[in-house]
Amino acid sequence: MSIVNPVCTFGCGVIPPDFSFDDCSPDVNHGQIDRIYIASDGAAAFIDWTLLPEWTARLDNTTLDIEKIRFLNVIGDKPVAEFDQKEISRKRKIILDKTHTIAFSIDETSAINYEALREIECGGNFKLWFQAGKYLYGGNDGIDAFITENDMIPRERKELNTFEGVATWENKFHPERCTNPLPTLD
Repeated sequence: MSIVNPVCTFGCGVIPPDFSFDDCSPDVNHGQIDRIYIASDGAAAFIDWTLLPEWTARLDNTTLDIEKIRFLNVIGDKPVAEFDQKEISRKRKIILDKTHTIAFSIDETSAINYEALREIECGGNFKLWFQAGKYLYGGNDGIDAFITENDMIPRERKELNTFEGVATWENKFHPERCTNPLPTLD
């Protein structure tokens, strides 16, 4: 995985990064991950993941090709990443890698999607991208994530069966983000 991470400044004179706030026109974003994209962990990186033609050339839910990317319509979230803060000598603190998690539900439980769930149970190491609102996350290389899915059949007749999934990865930094070049619900 070669995620482009920020260049960190070290030493005692670190200047805080730039921030931007606008009292009249705040830039806010709605929640919910509504689509997850997965590819083989052996798939090639994008040349420029911010361009729509690169995505349209690779998105395909049925072709058997290592370079194709599958898309999953989901309802999901990404809570705050878990991390260990360690105190080192002279009461200094460091943060080791964070564990990032996306929890998601798939509500289309067709026979094809059920077999896909069963195949993911074989071993769930994939490249992953996800979209939430106007943003797409994952960079040219995608996120090396481990995905699990489970079939959930509710007790109540009027509730929907769902496939409950979890994607996890470890990295000190959050993934790259760009304005989503793909069509969104917003």
